[in-house]
Amino acid sequence: MSTRATYQIEDMTFYCHHDGYPEYAAVRFARMIAAFNVPAKDDNFREIEDRRGSLMFAFVRGNLDAQPTESHDAHGDTEWRYTIRFCQSQKLWTVLSEARNWESVGPASRWRDIQCIPLDQFIADHGADFEAEPVVQFHFESGTHIATAKAAAGIAHNLGMQADRLEDSNPNKARYAARAAAWAGASVSSNTGR
Repeated sequence: MSTRATYQIEDMTFYCHHDGYPEYAAVRFARMIAAFNVPAKDDNFREIEDRRGSLMFAFVRGNLDAQPTESHDAHGDTEWRYTIRFCQSQKLWTVLSEARNWESVGPASRWRDIQCIPLDQFIADHGADFEAEPVVQFHFESGTHIATAKAAAGIAHNLGMQADRLEDSNPNKARYAARAAAWAGASVSSNTGR
């Protein structure tokens, strides 16, 4: 039997016909993150591949069975729905997971909030059964960054190489080195369970 779900990411909602339970939603989200921030290869000027779009575009790139749909309510047979949004106060991406309450009457009580937690924590908590790739999320300088732990290590490497190319007198050297350290620290923290 299929477990249907909808995934609202930023301004778009997607419908997936099967495997909508939290353990596989974590895998879908890990695929999204893997398609979002990818370390550049053999490029002297970029640390991250130039991939257009935001998380909603990455969700489709990582999950080819995702169909755009009007809203969470467009499909009456879904059992789960997930809403990813940026929490300004925490400076983190979060995911709200809701399960259908089949016994309720009326639209207000059709869904039960299961949890609203940081996206990287959701993936860590639910993706282990499927070996979803660990994801890191951190705030540095003026932005929040999210990537797989492996990609974060690759991005740190690229930033470190850019710093190494610069003379000590160049003020950008320290900036690249600081960014490299932040990405490297994030990738290490994912392996130590933060």
